[in-house]
Amino acid sequence: METITNTEKECVMLNKPPRYRWIFLVLNCLGITFFFMVVQLFSSFSNEAMESLDISYTTYGFISTTSYFSYGIFLLIGGPLGTKIGTKKLALLGLPFAIIAHVFWPFCDSVALFIVLRFIGGISGGLYVGWLLSATAVWFPAKERALAGGILTGCIGLGYSVDSFFANILLNAGFEWRTAGMLMIVVTGIVLMILYAAIAKDFRDVYKGYTIVDEILPGGSKQSDTYKEDGLTLDKLPTTLAKSIKSPMFVFLSLVIMMNCGTVYTVASYLPLLLEVDLGFGAETVASILVVTFLAMLISSPIGGVISDRFMGQKRSYALIIGFVITLITCMYIPYAPMAVLPLILFLFYGGIPFMNGPYWALPEEVFNPKFGGTISSVLLFMGVFAGTVSQPLLGALVDYTGSNISTLYVYMVFSAIGTIAAIFVLRKEKKLHEIDK
Repeated sequence: METITNTEKECVMLNKPPRYRWIFLVLNCLGITFFFMVVQLFSSFSNEAMESLDISYTTYGFISTTSYFSYGIFLLIGGPLGTKIGTKKLALLGLPFAIIAHVFWPFCDSVALFIVLRFIGGISGGLYVGWLLSATAVWFPAKERALAGGILTGCIGLGYSVDSFFANILLNAGFEWRTAGMLMIVVTGIVLMILYAAIAKDFRDVYKGYTIVDEILPGGSKQSDTYKEDGLTLDKLPTTLAKSIKSPMFVFLSLVIMMNCGTVYTVASYLPLLLEVDLGFGAETVASILVVTFLAMLISSPIGGVISDRFMGQKRSYALIIGFVITLITCMYIPYAPMAVLPLILFLFYGGIPFMNGPYWALPEEVFNPKFGGTISSVLLFMGVFAGTVSQPLLGALVDYTGSNISTLYVYMVFSAIGTIAAIFVLRKEKKLHEIDK
């Protein structure tokens, strides 16, 4: 590495991307996994919770959703706050909310108190999850960025799988469901706080004066030549945050993430009930199927990233379209699938959504100015969480009305169709940006 220092900023040129990017990625994977353990925890004990609290599907859906309310609200705070204080301080600020909320789980025996605790737990991810997507992306060059995003977002499914796996183990070991939930979150959260305090470093602090790693690699960044201050408009990159959020690209990206999250957040709540109540599988069989299903996110996300990086000319929208189409087709087959192939069908169904995650979360750094990336990622994620949050109780009401969790599958088909159309429009805009880049 060659370094020349002047009074304005440190001038750096690297021969290859810094190795620390992988350490930072792994650390943030743990952060993402932890928060989605928090989100999924109540649903992992769905039957125990419904019996213990004597609640309906609508109430169950509302309690499950409560974390998303606070998650979505605090996403709008976390992105700008992360820009000011950085990853380490933001994580150390956010993680205690989840820990404190779950310390009280064993003493919680009312719906009202569970709603309060779920709301407090959701604040945790709202503060740091959206920021982590952008803070991780800037460490990786364009040819690896979707892969990194895919690995990172794949950990949403890992969080769901960890919950499903350990919930069953702890229940079989004789732990009461609330005590089991408390142990899973409090112990993991404390360990994670220690890791962030010891390891976390932001790109901007290591390479002062730069916003993204492409700027200090051989050949520079095509995009950095496009970021001028003399007003790029229309099909070019907006130069202000306000113009970025008002652009057609942002609107279509919002629709994509809303359909994505409307599916992925609610499937985690209603799939366990569909398998056990509507399709008649035993609790242990359901737990096994769910572990395989939610692992689809961990596997599918990096695969989508690699394909986008290596084989699609870094045009991210193709992966968005493929993901929605896979989910749409497999969703149609779930009620009719025999047991022998049902885990595979569910794996593909749930895997279609995360297939697009890595490419999607590379887009804010590539179609907008990277200095707005953290805030734009957080706002987009807020839009997705809003859709997921609204969908939860609505699907619960739909299940109460129809008497069947299978009715949720028809909603997922609609989400996939809308997402496909929005992704096609994103592709058209993205192609124009690539023409400008040449």
